[in-house]
Amino acid sequence: MKSFKDNKGEKYKILSNIKSLEDLKKLSYFELDELSGEIRRKIVDVVSKNGGHLASNLGAVELTIAIHKEFNSPKDKIVWDTGHQGYAHKLITGRFKNFDTLKKKDGVGAFISPFESEHDSFIAGHSSISLSAACGIARSEILKKTKNRVLAVIGDGALTGGIAYEALNNAYDLENLIIILNCNDMSISKTVGSFYRYIANIRSNKTYISMNIGLKKFLEKVPLVGNFAKKTLTSSKDALKKIVYKSNFFNELGYSFLNFVDGHNIKEIVKALRWAKTVEKPAIIQVITKKGKGYINAEKDPELYHGVLPFNVCFGVLKKEGELNFSSVFGKEIVDLAKDDRRICAITAAMGKATGLYEFQKRFKDRYFDQLIHDVSILNLHVILAIDRAGISEEGPTHQGVFDVCFLTTIPNIKIYAPATYAELRFLLKKAIYKEEGLVALRYPKGEELKKISGHEEDDFFIIGKGPVALISYGLLFKEILKVKDNLEREYFNISCIKITKIFPIEEKLIEKLKLYKEIFFFEEGIKNGGIGEHLFLKLAENNFKGKFFLKAIDSTFVKQMSYFEALEEFKLDAKSIEEKILRESDILKKNFIFEK
Repeated sequence: MKSFKDNKGEKYKILSNIKSLEDLKKLSYFELDELSGEIRRKIVDVVSKNGGHLASNLGAVELTIAIHKEFNSPKDKIVWDTGHQGYAHKLITGRFKNFDTLKKKDGVGAFISPFESEHDSFIAGHSSISLSAACGIARSEILKKTKNRVLAVIGDGALTGGIAYEALNNAYDLENLIIILNCNDMSISKTVGSFYRYIANIRSNKTYISMNIGLKKFLEKVPLVGNFAKKTLTSSKDALKKIVYKSNFFNELGYSFLNFVDGHNIKEIVKALRWAKTVEKPAIIQVITKKGKGYINAEKDPELYHGVLPFNVCFGVLKKEGELNFSSVFGKEIVDLAKDDRRICAITAAMGKATGLYEFQKRFKDRYFDQLIHDVSILNLHVILAIDRAGISEEGPTHQGVFDVCFLTTIPNIKIYAPATYAELRFLLKKAIYKEEGLVALRYPKGEELKKISGHEEDDFFIIGKGPVALISYGLLFKEILKVKDNLEREYFNISCIKITKIFPIEEKLIEKLKLYKEIFFFEEGIKNGGIGEHLFLKLAENNFKGKFFLKAIDSTFVKQMSYFEALEEFKLDAKSIEEKILRESDILKKNFIFEK
């Protein structure tokens, strides 16, 4: 691939002229190959500046073009699994001009969303959901008696998720459904498991597609009569299929299955899609793609280039060895503990590197598992939920970590901790493993620690300062609270700032301390309904709290795509907004604060 330097005009001469999908359909296969290169250049150029999902999107370019050449979106519905491969789709469905705003506030979204385009038939953000969604959409098209097709694009990694098999079980009679199994030998981390190995080992003769279509055309010309014609055609095709390749899992479920299609050959993919239109059963097409295709660095290390921050295209993503964040600190600590305790196992949602468990995976393979769902509360099993990326996420509505507290607090006997420093995380991980019983949730953010506090690692809560007004929070949001404290104390008497680390169940000692305050302001980087603030208010009311309680959290809504600090400002959780709320609503400050002009 040539230089990625953007010359605006010549560089995107085909892509910039696609005003509608009809323009794409008119292009020759040679021009479509040129278009593939332009799309890859645009993806690399924008992702290198804004960050985003790179390797998976580069691998699905030709597949996307072939789908749109052969089908008619938005009448034909395309359901993308996860959405990590949706950038090419966005670029050729009217979002090329705005693509430079990818991941920016009010810009092009990081994932697929029908709120953004009529060509996005279903919202996507996590794996294994596309088949279920497509199954429902296909059924609705049948009920409406349309001739529209429904395509589901799912990766081989996503096909290891259980919900995908529920859909396969229910979709056996949907003749308008086409499933494209995008096999790139990866999910986010390397895919494992027996069914993945089964998919990887399926082989068939690629001449079946041309032989099948040729046989159908031949038989259609033979003057047969009535039902005998149908039976002859069907039995002949079934016989041909058995000759060319042996039966497999998908055939036994009632699907027409074609595999080993070159996912980087547009003409071959189109040929396969046309075959899918001819069969009387729902069709499954296995296409083989290379994650990171066209950008050599991403081809060599697709896991590193899965989701990236801005980087220099020439030098690539720099591996910052030893750089600390909550995930890496957790990963190192769990490895250190597992060295001496063989009972410790790690379960991850197929994201070893991203969740800090890569070293654990390498060293303790027999104790490392993917994607398991537990129901541990009834049996009071001792399980620690390490909740990575807690709080506000920059990735948009599908990736927000603001809902977990609301539903976790409904589980009987659960304990929830929210460390804000690496030292707290290390201490609490040991405590959760060796001191606690039952289900323990340890929730921490994606970024770096709150460096302004130390010496409180073992405290369930602690208080900084003295005063009749208390400001309370947990996690990284406490940093904004400390900024407010510094600002107010320049003009006023001391403010009490309280950080809670054991956020649920609420400690009785904390309630006794809080009852002494005249005014309490609670700020929460999470959903208000069912959040810690509401639980704390109820607990105070039950204990005859006589003062005033003010709660500021996120209302029941989905946090849109924006930076972390833009989100704090949006929901009035930044230091400036917090200070304004206190000055506006605190009777104590109104009486004592001297405004100087």
